[in-house]
Amino acid sequence: MKKIKHFLLTMVLMLCSVFCVACFGTKITSGYVKAGTLATSIIKDSVLDTSNVIAVFKYSDNTLEEISSDNLTFSAFDSSVLGEQDLMITYKDFSFKVKIKVVASDADVVSINQLESQLLTDFNSAKNGKFNFVEDEGGQAVEKSEFYDSNQPLFVGDDNVFNFRIIASGVDATGNLVSGLTKVRTNIMVEIDNQGVYEKLTGAELDALVQIDTEYSTLDFSQDAVGKRFRVTVEAANRDQDYEEAATKFVAELEVVDGYNVYNAKQLAYYDNSQSGWNDIKSKLEGSDFVTNGIILQDDINIKKDDVREDVFWTQERVDSYPSVKSQTDQTIVGTPIDYYNTGIYKRVVTNGETFNFIGNYFSVSLKEFPKMVIQGHDGSDNEGVFAKDGKNEIMTAHMCVFYNDKQTSEISKPTLVNWKNISFIGNGEKNNDPKNSGAILLMKQRYVNLHAYNTFNNNFYIGYFVIYGDDNNEFDGNFIIEKCKGYNSYQCLLYSYGGENMLVKDSEFISAGGPAIITDHEYSGTDYKTGYAARTDFVNTIIRSKVTGKEPWFTYYGAGELVGQLTTAEQLYSGMTAEGQPNGLAPTGKTIYAGYVDDNGVQIPLLNIVAAMKKGGSPSLTGERIGGHIRMFKNMGEYEKYYALNGQTQEYTTFGLDMDKNDSLMNKAYGSSLIYLESNGNGGYINSGFGTANTDSSITTGKSYSEGDYINLYLYNGMGAIIGLYDAQ
Repeated sequence: MKKIKHFLLTMVLMLCSVFCVACFGTKITSGYVKAGTLATSIIKDSVLDTSNVIAVFKYSDNTLEEISSDNLTFSAFDSSVLGEQDLMITYKDFSFKVKIKVVASDADVVSINQLESQLLTDFNSAKNGKFNFVEDEGGQAVEKSEFYDSNQPLFVGDDNVFNFRIIASGVDATGNLVSGLTKVRTNIMVEIDNQGVYEKLTGAELDALVQIDTEYSTLDFSQDAVGKRFRVTVEAANRDQDYEEAATKFVAELEVVDGYNVYNAKQLAYYDNSQSGWNDIKSKLEGSDFVTNGIILQDDINIKKDDVREDVFWTQERVDSYPSVKSQTDQTIVGTPIDYYNTGIYKRVVTNGETFNFIGNYFSVSLKEFPKMVIQGHDGSDNEGVFAKDGKNEIMTAHMCVFYNDKQTSEISKPTLVNWKNISFIGNGEKNNDPKNSGAILLMKQRYVNLHAYNTFNNNFYIGYFVIYGDDNNEFDGNFIIEKCKGYNSYQCLLYSYGGENMLVKDSEFISAGGPAIITDHEYSGTDYKTGYAARTDFVNTIIRSKVTGKEPWFTYYGAGELVGQLTTAEQLYSGMTAEGQPNGLAPTGKTIYAGYVDDNGVQIPLLNIVAAMKKGGSPSLTGERIGGHIRMFKNMGEYEKYYALNGQTQEYTTFGLDMDKNDSLMNKAYGSSLIYLESNGNGGYINSGFGTANTDSSITTGKSYSEGDYINLYLYNGMGAIIGLYDAQ
């Protein structure tokens, strides 16, 4: 009997042990309210309804559990006080807070004396320019603010409710002013643009296109409204007669597009349609299964660490998985972004024949407060950063971008496009000598699928636009157009083409980088430079400028400082003087390739405007290998059309720039030499002579157009192609 009791006691203890492991082996680490089950704002003095609340709890083993309201405990909530308050939700021994905003309504007032749309106010202010101060080379602060095109309409998506974000105030029964009203009775009239004439919508015709909430002044457009323009008039239903009608009324003209209206950084999660790491954030919004064909910003977006998926960042577990990581930096790694290579924070995969729109309505996407990377590199299999260089990693090469656009199918046979329009982007790095800024994020990468970026503005990124690959024989695959765009103050460069075979940049401006303003790579393996992906870029009516000394971090890290040093020797061709200040026998041209001087420890050293550099892809430093591709510069679209014999015109060489595809004999002669070769402006040809410290050819300036042409000139040096600015002598 004692043995049986002892056995039963042992079994009970074992079961208790198993039960304890099952119950206490994991713990709740976080909780949130499932989207749509609890109001985030309520009207003053109303009752907060918690009966439909579903709370989602995450455990330490990454499992999720949904708990309904009858198993939850809610703290007391006072709706008589205006403003934001905390509601505490408790399950077992875990609690979390939810912010609930108590807002006034016109029930608190007798009449309305002011009604306006904060969204329209912000939109009209933003379209006239955001003030970005760029420190130009030479220490001068240059104000860059305006968009090229400030006449674009307000775009509105059809996938969710559009909110005018009204601001209203009124007078109560005692004559006191009550502000902060977000629920106001209004009269809303919607008119449709019918061939330039607005016609009022009523009845079934109105209901088929839009659902109207006259208390919160919101509009929910249907799919049938896409592509149509509307005029919307909103006015207070109980206007205070002592105030002008204009103060309680606003009018908006808008165009409906297929897409999702975004008001905060969390909602930007729907830009991504391929990475499961976003599911937690999406589940709190429209759900993880919701997909949209476009993102339309309706407010400035400030992206912080907590706004993005958790797997963007290094955890302690990940750091422990790569012991060598700790030796790469003396900075804290945990919590910093992983240097992902073939993805971005947001990744959009575009299917064959699909168009994806990213429309900013002149609002900004800012990453000023987003942490920088401190470890460079990736392991090539799962894209998780490990390491790429020895030492303390004082200067690194960043790969991670904010937006990564790619195609889904291997063959694009239908019109497939990513459109970016009317957006201002602000990065978390800038052009300076601080090594930490080498860990700043890239703005974007566009791989294969066609891109049309129109009227964008970016500042302070590691790299701005970055295009990858493409097929210049396929009009639907890898054709990149950058039009009326501005970029400033990048740590490395402003535009990078890695084998982009067909890129057109027109009516744009790119100024101030820590390296060349533009970098292009010819990506190929082996020794046959006529294979692979050669970068071919045309610039039309575009301002490009990056004044550098060759001592900036980019030039130092990539061993390119020698390039600048060699190019400075070509000043003798224009000045008629040797480096020692003695006549060299050449006639002065009245021009100079120097873009100014800066003080370097008491010594004045020249600045060169390195407009663009072409090199072989896949190499972290400059090499002497032969490459193909071109950079062609055109003053206007007329010259561009003549060069390519477009619109029935007779072909005429109207370009200047850097053309590696022409004149094989000269290219082969230049590569592997220590000489500098110049291209003639205006006719697309080359000067068939070289200049170097050991071989001066005095005939190089005789009757050549390069000394009479524009500010762009060509130099070929030791396998490296570079374009610099040519300046008038002062």
